[in-house]
This record gives sequence, structure tokens and C-alpha cells, in this order.
Amino acid sequence: LGKHADDPQNPGKCYCARIYGERDFRAFGYLSVLKAPYTDDRIKKHWEKAAAMNAVPIRQDATDEEKEAATKKAVEQWENMGRRASWGCAWYKRWFDLVCTAVEKKQRLKAVFFPRQVGYGIPRMEDLSNCEVDLWDGFGCGGSQKAELATASLMQKQHSGWHYEEVDVTAFLKDEFPPGAQVDAWHETEADARWRKGIVVKQMDKVTKAESGEESTEFFWQIKSDDDSGDPRMPWK
Repeated sequence: LGKHADDPQNPGKCYCARIYGERDFRAFGYLSVLKAPYTDDRIKKHWEKAAAMNAVPIRQDATDEEKEAATKKAVEQWENMGRRASWGCAWYKRWFDLVCTAVEKKQRLKAVFFPRQVGYGIPRMEDLSNCEVDLWDGFGCGGSQKAELATASLMQKQHSGWHYEEVDVTAFLKDEFPPGAQVDAWHETEADARWRKGIVVKQMDKVTKAESGEESTEFFWQIKSDDDSGDPRMPWK
């Protein structure tokens, strides 16, 4: 996290220029805002993560003066770090090397998409560095995964073995978290919102049909919390 890797196709620059382009300090995560609840553990982890990214941490309930000071410092950090992504781009080189190894071994590639958005949100390679293209629009897949899939789509035209299977994340998680599996699940109520350890009690599915007649299946889970003394079936999804 926060590490960069030199791009052999772009001497003197890291991969950020190729997969993100130049974006402002907010898009590149230099102002790291922590939302409630403000537990000691969440605050500690948030501040540690921000430090690794050379970002400026601040609570959402901070005063206007504190927010103004943090914003000014975040802009300075963005400038000092060469206007590159705060989370780094070393992950991209590692991902590319791993996929190249998988392709050499003739392993199957899979791309996981957001629920009911399989195949959507894949940009062209040349669009990644276009600041007008929002890589974090929440459509199809995440911003960094968009860089991965744009790369894979380009590699398909140049080399064999780069074709990938498109998978809905819920179908992927169905196999990953069967009944009895231990999980960390996000539990949110009006009074509290936090990660809790638990065990999958039951899997449920909901089939919906689009106007085109195409059916899609969404999966849900019921979780029993390790520290819950009430109803063993927590209404988590």
C-alpha cells in the first residue's frame, strides 16, 4: 500500500500515469475521511492506513477549521508525491506478473463484477488516463479492477490465453462462503455499524427477470454472530 513501480513503457514515471492519468488530490485519496462510528480501533486503523498512503486523515465530524487545514495539507501531500495515486501502483505490476504466470500455466482467468453488472464498466486502455473518465463510478467493478480488465482486454488482442470468464460477485461468494463458513460480516443498525465475526447459517437466493427475459440471481446470507446472545440468525445480507 502506498508503493509505486516504474513503468518500462514510460521512462521516468510509474504505472500511475498509464492506469490513472493525472487526477486531483481527492480522487487520489490524499484526504482520507473517517465516517462514524468512531471507535478507538477504527480510528487507529484509519490513521495507520493514511500514514502508509502519505494521506491526511480526518474525521467526518471535524470542525470547519480542521477540515480546511486538512484539505490544505492534503493538496501539499498530493503535490509532494508527484500527483500520483496515494495507494500506489506497485499492486498493478504484481497483478500483471501473476496473471502472466497464470497464462503461461494455461490457468483459467476470472473477472468478478458487481451484482447484476457482469460485463459492464470495462474501459478501453487509452481511457484509463483520461481524467474525464470516472474509474470509481461504482459501475461494473472497482477503479483498480477497471485497469486490470482494460489491460486484459488489450492483451487478448496481442497474446493467446488472456480471455477471462465474467462472474457475478454473488455467485462467486456463494461458493466461497457456504453454510458453516466463518466470516467477517458488516452489521449495521441505527445505533451501530461495525464488522463482526460470525458463521454462515443459511444461503438464500432471489431470481429476477429483466424486460429482455434474461434472468439473474442474487444471493443473500444469514449470519450468526459469535458475540450475539439473542436470535442466532442475524439479518445481514
